[in-house]
Amino acid sequence: IATLAYALQIACDEQEAEARRIGALRDLLQTELAAQLSQLVVNGDPQNRVAGALHISMPGMNNKQLITRIRDRLAISTGAACSSGSERPSHVLKAMGLSAEQIESAFRISLGRFCTEAEIDAAGAIFLSAINTSIP
Repeated sequence: IATLAYALQIACDEQEAEARRIGALRDLLQTELAAQLSQLVVNGDPQNRVAGALHISMPGMNNKQLITRIRDRLAISTGAACSSGSERPSHVLKAMGLSAEQIESAFRISLGRFCTEAEIDAAGAIFLSAINTSIP
């Protein structure tokens, strides 16, 4: 119990700084992708969002086909986290006002606690390569 309490104290002490670090990595990935993909749409409020997730849409892109090719290399999925595993369009994305096209082309890329800038660069390269080979 004492070890768990100590671990919780460390997590609480580092939570704010870690959220800023992860958010900066998320923003770096977003910037890298947006620089190469003019059609990229960032879903959600740009200021008030979870630090460890980048939610984007690529109108015209079939998200399920692309994810099938890269899911073994990236923490990526379709829809919103709360609709994970569902085949139906996300009720959360609908409530956010996304169009059917944006929902069908949506991707959620997750960043972990120990994510590094080098991993962000690699993730961006993997995603861009998959997108570029998908565009006819």
